[in-house]
Amino acid sequence: MVMFLSPSQYRPSSQSVDDLTEHLRSIEGSDISDTGYQRIAEYLHKTSGELKFVENFIKDIFYSKDRTKVVDGYGESSLLLGGTEKFAFRIVKWTTRQNIVAPDLDREGLVYDLVHNHDFHLITKGIHGDGYETDIYRCKPGEIVGAYDESVDIQYQGRLKLIDQSVIWYEQYSDIHAQYPPESFSISFNIIPRERNLRYGQFVFDRSTGRIKEFTRNGASRTLSLLTLLCDFDRSDAARDIAVDLGETTTNLWLKTAVAHLISDRWNSDKAELWDKFEIPVDFVRPDQFTSDRFGAHRIR
Repeated sequence: MVMFLSPSQYRPSSQSVDDLTEHLRSIEGSDISDTGYQRIAEYLHKTSGELKFVENFIKDIFYSKDRTKVVDGYGESSLLLGGTEKFAFRIVKWTTRQNIVAPDLDREGLVYDLVHNHDFHLITKGIHGDGYETDIYRCKPGEIVGAYDESVDIQYQGRLKLIDQSVIWYEQYSDIHAQYPPESFSISFNIIPRERNLRYGQFVFDRSTGRIKEFTRNGASRTLSLLTLLCDFDRSDAARDIAVDLGETTTNLWLKTAVAHLISDRWNSDKAELWDKFEIPVDFVRPDQFTSDRFGAHRIR
């Protein structure tokens, strides 16, 4: 369930981004539960000085002339700003509707009016401007096969606004949202885990039908996109061996299932045998549930 901390709950403190960094480092040696992410969100909510941290980080890039520090996240719209070994800091710039070239509301990496989940925990704080609005939905990722046009039970939870000094924690896989342009230029500050124990997929949904309409090009979906491209022009045993190796070694069940279907489709292999070979639990998705070619790796953004 999305966690929202409003500005009215904010209590000014001397806690800085450096203090936040040390807090994250202190918990990196253990597995972080949902309660742990909740505490990170609460810690970020009490932190102050993020905008000054961003300013100093950018100035340091130019003063030191160290261009290796310039690492973007989604093209023009975001920038990675260091962090710790296990967590990355990122800012995202949110452009107003007037400054977006219609009809491409998601151009330059901005994901406006795109109903999607994330394959990572995302903790975000408004640090400048009036902030974007977001519609929140909820799903049960373990019940999603991951097929194009698959019907998914997405439950509407309401609308929130990431205004200055508010914090939202989007839970990995389960929380779905769509964002809308702010009234004024805005910036959000994100905490994102660098390592992800991927289990399920990241999708784009059609809210009018409740169906999967696209796959997002990151994480497991990007891996599948590359593998599918290879198998589109190379039907050799070597290509099949690469696919089989991925299916056997990945811990992501969604990716295992997709690779099994890909091998079955490209090399006419028995699905049940692949399910056994890849150790896909039958209660996750049965082989006979993939009865068509509707799994659309070509629909990955």
